[in-house]
Amino acid sequence: MENILVIGAGTTGQQIFNEIKNDPSKCIKGFLYIDNKKFGRFIGNAMVLGNYDHIEGFVENMEIHRLIVASTGISNIEIEKKLRSRLKNHNIIIESLPHAEDLDPKKNLVSQLKTFSIPLSVPNLSLDILDNLKECLESGWVSTGGRFISEFENKVASYVGASGAVGIQSGTAGLHMCLHALDVEAEDEVIVPTLTFIAAVNPVRYVNAHPVFID
Repeated sequence: MENILVIGAGTTGQQIFNEIKNDPSKCIKGFLYIDNKKFGRFIGNAMVLGNYDHIEGFVENMEIHRLIVASTGISNIEIEKKLRSRLKNHNIIIESLPHAEDLDPKKNLVSQLKTFSIPLSVPNLSLDILDNLKECLESGWVSTGGRFISEFENKVASYVGASGAVGIQSGTAGLHMCLHALDVEAEDEVIVPTLTFIAAVNPVRYVNAHPVFID
C-alpha cells in the first residue's frame, strides 16, 4: 500500500481525500496545514498533523511514499524550491495541481495531479565562478587543459593527503583508470551492482574482464 501525505487541509485537500479514500492501494496518512486551529482535526479518518516545519520527520516516521500538494494558489516553482531543500535526502514522489484557472472542472483532481522530481543533486554555484569561467573562455582552455585543472588536482591531492591526483572528464574514465591501477586483466571477474547504468559496466569490458551482477 502506498502511504500518502497531503499538504493542504482546505476544500481541495478534502476533495482529494474523498477521491482517494476508496482506493485500496492508497492510504492517506495525514494532512499538513498552515492554520494551527485545524491541528488535531480529522478529514475522514486522517488527522491534520501539523504544519510544514517538521515535514521531514513525518515523511520518515510514517514511511511516506508520495506527497500531494493540495493547493491551486501557489506556483509549482515555489513548491519545488521548498520541498527540494527539505526532502533532498528522501526518495519520494511529489505531485501538485495546476493553477485554478488551468483545472478542468469535468475531471477529478487526482487525475490532474502533476509530478515533479527532487533532483539527485543541485549545483552549488557562486557568482565568483564567473570570473574563472571568463578566464577559461578568453584563454581558449575550456576542457582539456589550462591552469585550473592542475590547480584542482593539487588541491584534491593536498586535501586527501595523496602525493598526486589526476583530473578526468567522466566517471567512466575514472573507473577505467581504477581497473588498470588494480591490474584487472582479461578474463578477471568484476562485481557490479544490478541496479546501475551501463557506464559502470563498460570499463570492465574495456579491459576484457567479465562483469558479475550482484544485488
